[in-house]
Parts: sequence; C-alpha cells; structure tokens
Amino acid sequence: MKRTIYFTFILVAALTANFSYAGEAALDENNLKAAQALAHEGDLLGAMPTLFAIMRQTTNTDLANEARESLERLGVTSQEVFKLDLAAMKGEDLDKLLTRLRGVATARRRQELDLDYARGLLELAVVPKNPTVGDLTVQVFDKELAQGFDVVIQVALAEIPTDHSRDAQSFLAKMGISGPRVDAVQKACKEGKVPPDVEAQAICFACFSRLENYRNQINDNNEDADAQAHKRAAREVGLKLFSYLRLVHNASLQGKDHEELLQFWQSVSAPGRLDAKP
Repeated sequence: MKRTIYFTFILVAALTANFSYAGEAALDENNLKAAQALAHEGDLLGAMPTLFAIMRQTTNTDLANEARESLERLGVTSQEVFKLDLAAMKGEDLDKLLTRLRGVATARRRQELDLDYARGLLELAVVPKNPTVGDLTVQVFDKELAQGFDVVIQVALAEIPTDHSRDAQSFLAKMGISGPRVDAVQKACKEGKVPPDVEAQAICFACFSRLENYRNQINDNNEDADAQAHKRAAREVGLKLFSYLRLVHNASLQGKDHEELLQFWQSVSAPGRLDAKP
C-alpha cells in the first residue's frame, strides 16, 4: 500500500511540474515535436502537459490542431481534450487515465503488427510461376489468402479506432469488401474460402507489391555484378508479371492507385528499352 501511495505521489508531482513548465515554455513547433517524441516512447507524463498547453494557449491554429490530434491518437477522448485538468487530477484518477491510455497504445501497436502480418500473408498467398518457356502464371494458396483477409477484417472492426483500423477499412473497401458484405466475407474466410472477385483483387495487390519491388531493384544505383544480375532478373520477371496482369486481370486493375507504377512498366516494355529510370 505504501509503495502505491508513494508512486501516485510521484506521478502527481511530476505531472504538476511538467504542466507548469509546459505553460511557461515557448509554445512552438519544437515543443510539439518534443512532446510527440515523448509520447512515441511511452512517456505520457512528459508529453501530455505540453500537448494540452499548446492546444489551449498557442495562437497558431495549425499547431493547436496538431496537438489536439496527437492527444486523440493517444486515446484522450474529445470530452477530455476539452475539459480535462491534468494538474488538478487526484492520484487514483490519474492512475486510471494512464492505465487506459497505455491500453490504447497497446491496442494500436497490436493492430499495426496484425495489419503488417495480414498484408504479408496476402502477398505470400499469391506466388508467380515463371516458366523457362511460355507465359507467367500465378499460384494462389487459398488457406493463407483467407487467413490474411480474416486478420485484416479483424483490425478493421477493432473496438478502438486508430489509423491502422482505418487503413484496414480503406484496404478492404478497395477490395470490394464493405457494408453488409463484410460479415459474409469474414464468415467465408473463416471457412477457408475467398469470393472470386475478392481473390482477383488480392492477386492484383500482390502483383503490384512485387512490381514495386522490382522497380526499386531496377532503379538501384549499385553497379556491381550482383546488382546488375538482380536488375536483369527484376526486369525479366517484372515484364512477365506486368503482361500477366494486363492479360488476365485488366478489368480489376486499380489504375488510379497505381497509375505511375503501370506507366513505369509500360515504358520498360517499350521496344529497345534495356533499362528504366523513374
């Protein structure tokens, strides 16, 4: 009990000191970036007083709005942003606030990792088959594809809204998954099945990811023998993959989202082109 009381006293003392300092400090962009850096490292006691001070005291509207957005990303509610008085908070209330905000940070990190994992699964689920002779085809692994979409949907439906959950929602919408169809697709994915139109979009997504990687290899400035070999391989496979996309999935191409990438590979496929520049 004594340790808990002592720890709470330290939190209140530190918070009061930080808040007083933040109120006296010059409220400029440097203070904002410093507070954001502290928040990123998990030091909420160091970050929040400065963010609140900037939001409430600066005459720079853009700076105030960015401070408010930073607080909301930490999990501070709009009501708390408006009325919370950090310096006057009692120890128990402060403990509860910090515990909740750390829970939000944990959930956000979990969503980030889950979304990266799901995107990786979706890419691995689509494997180009490049024969020595003939056209390139792709092999789709249904289990991995369904699992990847299931995880993306879970992130999109997370109770705590974050940038990652919104990214998941945007990604699914581009795949034709939104509204009442979400539950149906999720149910199918849990059964290891992906609707044909969604599978076609997933194939395009995986192919575009590879085409982006191949472009980076082609434009690599490294001129040693290994790099040149990688460039030639990237160009050869990339051109076949580009042709496959246009031939098999032309109707599903997200042209407006990948116009620059498509133009790059169109230029590489031009007769006489042995290399390409961005």
